[in-house]
Amino acid sequence: MKEYSYGICPYYKVQDEIYIMLIQPKGHVEWGFAKGKIEENESREECAVREFYEETGLTINKAVLENYFEQKNKRKDVGIFLVNIFNMNKDDKINLQSKEVHKIKLFNITDEIKIYKNQENILNEIKHYLKEVD
Repeated sequence: MKEYSYGICPYYKVQDEIYIMLIQPKGHVEWGFAKGKIEENESREECAVREFYEETGLTINKAVLENYFEQKNKRKDVGIFLVNIFNMNKDDKINLQSKEVHKIKLFNITDEIKIYKNQENILNEIKHYLKEVD
């Protein structure tokens, strides 16, 4: 049975530099988006917000979700929403108590990022999009 996974990629721009936030799951060397499986009767937006909170401890209002990027794979399709970090709740603190997440890191989009294969296309689309948008 095919799985569907949704999440969020926070980003920010400072002068000519663009950064995105990724997570590194425990026991892995690859990085990826904070995301997870959709639950019954849940929209993809609700899933993305819930999973992002479960993995990072950071809350996001669905109203600030921006562009949506998707990668279809054999076993699991992945969908990621962009969110400008400055539109996130500034009182939240990152919580690394998740059983799944080892590290959370900001990457310059010019960095070489070792990302999961089933998320490579999304990362490339996000990088291209953020470089083009002012």
